[in-house]
Amino acid sequence: MSRSTRPLAWTANSVAAEIEHVVACARRGSVHIVSLGPLVLFSARSGDAWMLDPEDTLALPLARSGEAQRSRILETATKFVVEWTHLYAINGEAFVVVDEETGRVMTILGYEVDDVAKACDDARRSGSCCPKSSMR
Repeated sequence: MSRSTRPLAWTANSVAAEIEHVVACARRGSVHIVSLGPLVLFSARSGDAWMLDPEDTLALPLARSGEAQRSRILETATKFVVEWTHLYAINGEAFVVVDEETGRVMTILGYEVDDVAKACDDARRSGSCCPKSSMR
């Protein structure tokens, strides 16, 4: 079991590359948390992986039980656009997500929520260092 946390600078095509890396970590059951400009991406031992926008509490599932999830992310050399599908909150030891389409609420236990919350706080404090847009 490996675990890593790291901040990265945003560069062109870095969102797609980091998503691939975090999904690969999820497949291995590795805990991996990375902040990328205003975003936080993480994988959990369960094989789940998420991308978060802490400023707007938006979430996008990247993997579930090691299986990559479909997502719509457009990235160019100057900006990226994400079709966010969930809202999230960290409530004590729980990662809580709401599917914006269905309204379904999921409470997930077992994630490294303290480390994810710290990465989210750091991302909010550092401000946006890359151009982003949202499709909702």
